[in-house]
Amino acid sequence: MSNALRHLKRIIIVSLLFALSQHIFALSTQAALTSVSKLKLTRINGSAIQLKWTKDTSCDGYYLYRLNESGNNFRLIKTIKNSKTNFYTDTNVNANYPQQYAIKKYTKSKNGAISKSSATKTSWQGADKTCYIAHRGARDIAPENTMIAFKKAKEEGYNAFECDVWYTDSKQFLISHDYDLVRQCGLNKPVTALTKTTRKKYPIILPMSEKYPVQYLPSLEEVLSYASKSGMNVYLHYRTKQSHHPAAALKKTAKLIKKYKMQKKAVFFTSNVWDLNYISTFGLQTGYLTKAPTAAKRKAVAKKLVKYKCSVIIFPFRSESAMSKGLISYCHKLGLRTLNYGVTSPKQVRYLMDSRSDGWISNYPVFVE
Repeated sequence: MSNALRHLKRIIIVSLLFALSQHIFALSTQAALTSVSKLKLTRINGSAIQLKWTKDTSCDGYYLYRLNESGNNFRLIKTIKNSKTNFYTDTNVNANYPQQYAIKKYTKSKNGAISKSSATKTSWQGADKTCYIAHRGARDIAPENTMIAFKKAKEEGYNAFECDVWYTDSKQFLISHDYDLVRQCGLNKPVTALTKTTRKKYPIILPMSEKYPVQYLPSLEEVLSYASKSGMNVYLHYRTKQSHHPAAALKKTAKLIKKYKMQKKAVFFTSNVWDLNYISTFGLQTGYLTKAPTAAKRKAVAKKLVKYKCSVIIFPFRSESAMSKGLISYCHKLGLRTLNYGVTSPKQVRYLMDSRSDGWISNYPVFVE
């Protein structure tokens, strides 16, 4: 055999051995690539779920997947090209329904070969985060806006209740829907004339009162204390006959919400922009109640709320066209959760869930099911 042939043979053998070693190295690298240790899901609103995982800077990035609607295949929704990134928000999903996600690490070799870890999967259970809000408590079985009505709301399956708050002449807070007390107590006086002491002279006489121990107008402190202990969310509808509440009332409200550790579970809401602007400075959850009749006018209201750092916008249901899917999506993109009141049928509930609304205020506990 000539020297040239021997030299060529050595080159071929060395090349084959090098290629084999690279292949073995690639296989060993792939085997060493462990799966993501933890994947957590958090609902942001009806259209968004945030994924958060334990980062691994030894990989090159992550592949994120969501199970398709047929439930037979995971679809790639995002490639994260920075291994230091450990979160992503999926903004094109119905968070009211169960979803399943998966994540894989990947590495990329110099020759462009991709190695992936096995998948880490986790599930989102869906509508358990939707707000089922009892309007003035469970007023279908107990006298409205009373402590027994709020407690019954939890028993009926609601995860939140709404109540109406008035700031009295004595600089206290009492719960009542009406300004005068003729309907609730048979008393021809405004609720603002009462105190936490004198309210106990006038028991509630609303329908179904006879079924329960004597009830009085609750104080805001009693409401927040119960909500804090029971784990219920509470929506505080602030009412006034004035142009707006005095600053002292809103400061006191913020102090009480923080005292009972309800910053994440209490929502102060109003139709008064001045109140909304002032209360927003305390970093609380806030809501705006609008009666705008059409989807177009509701979008205009939502856009204005951004500067007030509003958390929730509350609409009357009216119709599917007034509460369009496009409106709900628009509000979500602005960072607003959407709620509806005046929800009176299971059909409306199904529409709101399909449209990715964040909840509704209702008098009918059967709609919770």
